[in-house]
Amino acid sequence: MSHIILSTKKVIAKTTISRTTLHRKVKEGTFPAPITLGAHSVGWVESEVDAWIEALMKSRAANSDGESVGENQFQKRENAA
Repeated sequence: MSHIILSTKKVIAKTTISRTTLHRKVKEGTFPAPITLGAHSVGWVESEVDAWIEALMKSRAANSDGESVGENQFQKRENAA
């Protein structure tokens, strides 16, 4: 079985999340953990990143209000203010 390993830069480009958000999500356990490639190098298994994206798409589709996730989060922030 072969796996494609993505660098941090490629994960950021693929997901459009920032480096800070990427590391925060890994720490929270809401994004796949990287694998250690060397003393100062890590990478992400592309299929795991793709599965994370698929899960986001499924949660969007499951939103019963028909709103996008971003709209729903924006509304929550407005209501909290």
